[in-house]
Amino acid sequence: VAIELEHDFGVRQEAELPADRKRNRHLAFAGDPQVLLLLVRVLLRERICQSRSGLAARCGPDTREDKPVSDFDIAIVGSGFGGSILAMIARCLGYRVILLERGRHPRFAIGESASPLAGILIDQLADRYDLPRLRPLSAFGTWQGTLPHVVCGLKRGFTYFKHETGSRYRADEQRTNQLLVAASPSDELSDTHWLRSDVDQFLVNEAIALGVDYRDLVDLDGIEGQPSGDPLLRGTRQGQSFRVRAQFVVDASGPRGFLS
Repeated sequence: VAIELEHDFGVRQEAELPADRKRNRHLAFAGDPQVLLLLVRVLLRERICQSRSGLAARCGPDTREDKPVSDFDIAIVGSGFGGSILAMIARCLGYRVILLERGRHPRFAIGESASPLAGILIDQLADRYDLPRLRPLSAFGTWQGTLPHVVCGLKRGFTYFKHETGSRYRADEQRTNQLLVAASPSDELSDTHWLRSDVDQFLVNEAIALGVDYRDLVDLDGIEGQPSGDPLLRGTRQGQSFRVRAQFVVDASGPRGFLS
C-alpha cells in the first residue's frame, strides 16, 4: 500500500513504495477502502483545495465550455464503493474527476460487512464534505428508512473461533474456544451487510449526479508519462481506442488491480 503525491499539491506521503514507482509522483494505489479514506484526508484537505485557485469548491456538473473531454485533475480506476466515494468528495471540492470501470453496473462484488468504525467514518465524510445522501449508509435504521431500494442486511453480530495449528476445529461444551460479539444494541443502530451490486451502483449514480465523468466498459492496458509530467491512461472502450490524461491517478480497483 502506498501513497505519493505530486509536490504541486503541497503534501507528500510515502509508505512501502515499490522501487520502480518511487519517481512517479502522480500515482496513488490502495489495497483496501481504508487507504482510500486516508487518501481523501491527505489529497483533499482544505489547504490543497485552496492552493488550486482555478477550481471552485462546489458540487454539480462541470459546465465549462473549454474543458477537454480527456483532460482531468483526477482519474480514479475502479468504481467500487471506495472509488465512488472518493470521486464524490473530490468533485465536491471542485476537482475535475473521471471514474473508470472495467465492467458495468450492477455487477457482482464480494462483501461487504460493515463495522461500527465504518459507520462513524461514513458519518464523518457525509458531514465534512456535505454529502447527505451518503449518511444513511452508516446504520441499518437510517438505511432502511431512507434507501429501502438499496439492499442491505441486518448484522446482529459475529463470532471468533480459535483454531489450533495442525488440528481440526472442535467446539467444546463450554464454548471456551468461541467468542460471540454483538454488533449493536438495537436494530436501528445495527451495522449492515451490503449487497455490493446495489450499493456500488447507487454510489456511482450519486457520483454522476455530482458531476463526475463516469465511463464503464473501459479496458486499460497501460499508463505512460507525458512531457508535461501528467500520466496518460490508455486502453480501449467498446472496441475503440481510449485515452485519458489526468494530473493524478488513483487505483481503486482492488487486489490484482490495474497498477498492482
